[in-house]
Amino acid sequence: MSFAEATLARFSKEVAKYPADQKQSAVMACLAIVQQEQGHVSAESEKLVAEFPITPGSKTLPAPIGVWKILGIATMPWFRHDEGVLMHGVRTDDFYNIPPGPNNPVGILWMGLNKPGIGIHGTNNPETIGRASSHGCIRTANWDAARLKDLVSPGTTVTIF
Repeated sequence: MSFAEATLARFSKEVAKYPADQKQSAVMACLAIVQQEQGHVSAESEKLVAEFPITPGSKTLPAPIGVWKILGIATMPWFRHDEGVLMHGVRTDDFYNIPPGPNNPVGILWMGLNKPGIGIHGTNNPETIGRASSHGCIRTANWDAARLKDLVSPGTTVTIF
């Protein structure tokens, strides 16, 4: 997969803002959310919709590299707390639901990708963006999630590299 020189230059500029010990968090510069009519990334159809600071998974459960699609968008979502999913990426019967609100770990937005259990979401701890690890999802501050939901729709292509 290739990206336009201008997009790569924007990514490099964003990555340069982070100190050496936070370079993994600088992957946020490489989260390209691209609106696609055709369902694939090409130099002709590439359109960068937004760049936001994120937390891109962890060493144990990294954000999945590849081209994905947003399947659905939920505002004020419930969160299914399942240790199996959080620690190993495996859904179990031992879980509990956390209702929408200030203590919800996925914040004000959940955008599910066509990678089971993985999505782009807000957080109830914005101070952790770019510093702490997530469980494979792309986590962003609620104020960025609120803007992002107005820029994309189900079917939007999300490229993570």
